[in-house]
Amino acid sequence: MTRRMWLWPILIGAGLLLMYFVTPGAGSESPKSTTTTTAPAAVDCGGSGHFYAADPGISDTHKFGPSAPETVPEAIAELTHRTCSPEHRGDPALTEVLAEYIRCDLVSPDERVARTVALIEHPDKWQFAAKFLIDTISAGNPRIEDGSTRYKTMYMLTEGRLIPEIYATQVDKPHHKVLVFDTPCGTKRLKLNCGFQPEDLFPPTVPAQPAPPSPRQPSTPPRPPRIPPTTPTTPTTPSTAPPSTAPPTTVWKCAGGKVIDGIWYCDPDPQGPTTPAYQPPATVPATPGHNPPPSSPGTTVAPGATPPVVVIPSPPISVVVADPPFVGDPCAVDNPPDGC
Repeated sequence: MTRRMWLWPILIGAGLLLMYFVTPGAGSESPKSTTTTTAPAAVDCGGSGHFYAADPGISDTHKFGPSAPETVPEAIAELTHRTCSPEHRGDPALTEVLAEYIRCDLVSPDERVARTVALIEHPDKWQFAAKFLIDTISAGNPRIEDGSTRYKTMYMLTEGRLIPEIYATQVDKPHHKVLVFDTPCGTKRLKLNCGFQPEDLFPPTVPAQPAPPSPRQPSTPPRPPRIPPTTPTTPTTPSTAPPSTAPPTTVWKCAGGKVIDGIWYCDPDPQGPTTPAYQPPATVPATPGHNPPPSSPGTTVAPGATPPVVVIPSPPISVVVADPPFVGDPCAVDNPPDGC
């Protein structure tokens, strides 16, 4: 009898121990995830825009901008800075014309002015166009080659215009370098000594004969939407962290707006960004006879497959336009520049 009473505590303890391990989740607590997912913030590519073609020393030559580096990594880095820069040095006219060029969608000077205004007024679309441009170049076996006078190039007119207008001219300097890359609609070339001017054979939508300023030129400099600052809230516990030195991030999402004291204010869109999800371009097949360096691996597209071409829609333009007077040398209309 005494031996049986001595065994009871052992049996009861063994049963409790068995239940502890068999019961799901007993004796342990699943670790809580501390990872938070945040959407990438929109980048203000350039505010109202910086047109390199209008800079002193450049405007009289009608180049797209100053000379660019003649190595692939440095040239791409410089073009990235000129098309979308957080220091407000992005050029919307350069971004628009190169985005058209890589999509084989070169439009008329009038339509290009309207599209450039749209990029300024919709910074999310500007960022989308600039990113797709750089990704397309990076995926297209980029290399540096000698230029050729058998092609044409482009130039920008800025005199008497808020938005530069672009025309075609003949390449007349035989010794220059071009950044060459492949796209789904053909091989593209950017003239480095003239600030990334396309060097190619262009459709009639890029005329050689300049005209007076486009009737679609805005009457005032276009600007991105202005979002009024929100009233800051006082934290319940004073923070001991040092103040942040990071620049404020502005996410441009508008569902509508209103005019207050002559300034249009944006109503933030609760549904999310105004542009579709970004899809990076696929790497295109290497040009026959070209062996890309190890830093730019070649083909990821199956033979015969055609990567999709992303078309960035242009939003409707609601800009008050006027016919500004033509400023500059009237002879320039009949005598276009000679190019670079």
